[in-house]
Amino acid sequence: MKQVYFEPGQIYHIYNRANGSENLFRCHENYKYFLRKYQEKISGIADTIAYCLMPNHFHLLVKIKGEKELEDFIRQISKQNRKPAIPPKIAPGDRHHFIIRRSFHNFFSGYVKAFNKYHDRRGSLLQQNTKRKIVMDNSYLLNIIIYIHLNPVNHEFTVKPEEWPHSSFHMYIEKEVKNLFTKQILEWFGGRKAFWEAHSSDIDK
Repeated sequence: MKQVYFEPGQIYHIYNRANGSENLFRCHENYKYFLRKYQEKISGIADTIAYCLMPNHFHLLVKIKGEKELEDFIRQISKQNRKPAIPPKIAPGDRHHFIIRRSFHNFFSGYVKAFNKYHDRRGSLLQQNTKRKIVMDNSYLLNIIIYIHLNPVNHEFTVKPEEWPHSSFHMYIEKEVKNLFTKQILEWFGGRKAFWEAHSSDIDK
């Protein structure tokens, strides 16, 4: 399947699962490590809208940073590594796609290496191609957020989304929402009460 091109300022639903009957997360420490490394590797290129980590798969909904922020990130990485972050062979128009794709690749491969070491296993863990879909309008965006948060309910791990500890649902329902982007999403839903009701109505369906 041809992969969607990464572009500055766009929103993407990114997801993958473990090979066969494997689990991506075997213990609480695996979930914590995944999110810690995600923040470390991805925060420079994207803002997180929603996520859900299930035992054998994950969903990430991210908004890619703007061109200026991506260029700042490229300069930062080049300075840290003491060499250009973008190889000379990469065309100017592909710079941002390259650094975004590589950041996700490094994050996923780094997690798998750490997972294998922690559990004394070998071999691939994730399916070969991590999927991504571009989100083009607000209606689809809000539906994807609900879908991601209801994963534990739909897979019968919990009865309510707030009962699952490994999702972004909690950052939307806490008393004081600190993230400005999260506040904007809540406004698009029509406020916290409407956010709750939208998730509850989908459970009823």
